[in-house]
Amino acid sequence: MHMNKSPNIEELLECGVSLAEELGMEVPPREMFNSKIDEVLFERENYECAKSGLITNDELVNLVIAHFQTLVCNNSYADKPSELKLSAVLRSRIQSALLG
Repeated sequence: MHMNKSPNIEELLECGVSLAEELGMEVPPREMFNSKIDEVLFERENYECAKSGLITNDELVNLVIAHFQTLVCNNSYADKPSELKLSAVLRSRIQSALLG
């Protein structure tokens, strides 16, 4: 799958909210999601790594999901579930927001 020039940050923020709702936990402030997106994708250069093929698109999607899950659970002072049961629809939305 070809990547956009940049991810759809607004849609990623909405996906973070949806992930919290799917987990049945409090939704963290949007600023927290925005900071996490900036850190994971740009400060750590994971988005650029995916564009250049150093990591796969699936790995990028999984990385964002894992960081969102940790953010949501930490915000709710909850343990992370051992296995994340993410709906196929939400995973597809995250993938689309990241990769176009």
